[in-house]
Amino acid sequence: MLSKLIGDNHSRWPDLLGPVALAYNSTAYVTMGYSLHELFFSFMPSCPLDAMTDTPLAEQADSADMYAFQAPNRLRNAFAFMHKHSGKQAVKMITTLQ
Repeated sequence: MLSKLIGDNHSRWPDLLGPVALAYNSTAYVTMGYSLHELFFSFMPSCPLDAMTDTPLAEQADSADMYAFQAPNRLRNAFAFMHKHSGKQAVKMITTLQ
């Protein structure tokens, strides 16, 4: 992504690193349905475009206590999904190689 955005102006990469990292970590992978940010923090990140387009946020916690109460369950569900799905992907990759 950086090489596409930088082009011939190599001095721009420090300015673009943050937005590119946010885009990469915010993108949900097709194979797993979760973004890296969501798996690590248990919620999808928001960006300025979300505010400009009035993007609805899913399951907002009313308070920090409610977030702390809900986070383990969201992470547990994501882990269970990833565990189940990664096994299917591994079998698929093995059968493709044979």
